[in-house]
Amino acid sequence: MQLAKYPLNLANYMDQNGNLTNDGITLVIRTIQDVQEKITAIGRTELSVIATAAIRDAKNQRQILDAIAQVRGVSVTVLSHTEEADFGVGTAYALMASMGNETPENAIFVDQGGASIQVINIRGGNELVVERFLGKIGTHLVADKVKSIFYAELGLHENQIFPFPRVAGRDSGVLHYLYSLIANLLQLKGEKPSDFLGNSTTAYGVARAHQFCVLPLANPNGDHFTINEVDAALFQLSQLGEKAIKERYPSVQKPLDDFATMLLTYTIMRNFGIDKIVVLPIPGSSLASAVKLLPHWTSASRYTQPYWTGVASSQFDSMHEPLNITTIVNAFRPEKRAQFSLCITCPLAFNK
Repeated sequence: MQLAKYPLNLANYMDQNGNLTNDGITLVIRTIQDVQEKITAIGRTELSVIATAAIRDAKNQRQILDAIAQVRGVSVTVLSHTEEADFGVGTAYALMASMGNETPENAIFVDQGGASIQVINIRGGNELVVERFLGKIGTHLVADKVKSIFYAELGLHENQIFPFPRVAGRDSGVLHYLYSLIANLLQLKGEKPSDFLGNSTTAYGVARAHQFCVLPLANPNGDHFTINEVDAALFQLSQLGEKAIKERYPSVQKPLDDFATMLLTYTIMRNFGIDKIVVLPIPGSSLASAVKLLPHWTSASRYTQPYWTGVASSQFDSMHEPLNITTIVNAFRPEKRAQFSLCITCPLAFNK
């Protein structure tokens, strides 16, 4: 089995009414055509296509599927959110078994995709799947997603979700944190983050990001920003930051989605007391970028020490090299084969 990544980012092709634009539909059709040509070249003709959140949540889903069938002669199966989540859970359980680990009776799985996030809470073998469509950060605020996922379905309260601590003795506004994290992400992607917002005073943290991008987390009982403050800062960042980042750094496709991944991941870790984590990054995904940055975010903490087992995302920076599942399994070092309580994964489709 081989895996190839096509970073379509279909969530960016949704209009304000929730429809996938004509450009988005054309992109899907061209991608399917490319796959058909590649498999034909190796003597295969049968192609099964499944669709996940971007098409599942599109208001014009029927138009998309009809266009694919008409132009490429392919019937597309749209997975439900539970079925999509099961791909990730099945992958994680298969990898745990292959590494000699028993599958846990209680676990939390997070499937962070380009258009949606599934949180799968397994307790005593019973599975609860919660899904939210991510879309664009500018119109669907990260903090709103955190609240809707954790407050309603998982029974957490507003005062439990504080990803950004106040730090005495320094400028510690929420935007100061966000810009420094985005700047660090740009550095990891080989870009120079300094002054990417020109003379904007809110960009103060960016030019000096290397001096404070690793921030110690405050004591859980300490003073933190409220979720409303985070809401307001994320909105301001989405309005001011994304356009400037993309204009100056065109190679950085989804900086705010990468940040959303980190925020949601860390919120889960903090609120469920998780200290062990295994990550299965897929090349080119927001998750692969977030994996690189999240340790920088939490490494100085005395309270949350993620146990990073699994595949180093640097092994998967090339988006054009097919991956063999054996390569992924073998990348887990024997000494790291420990039980863990959280698995972040992207779904992998298995051939029968």
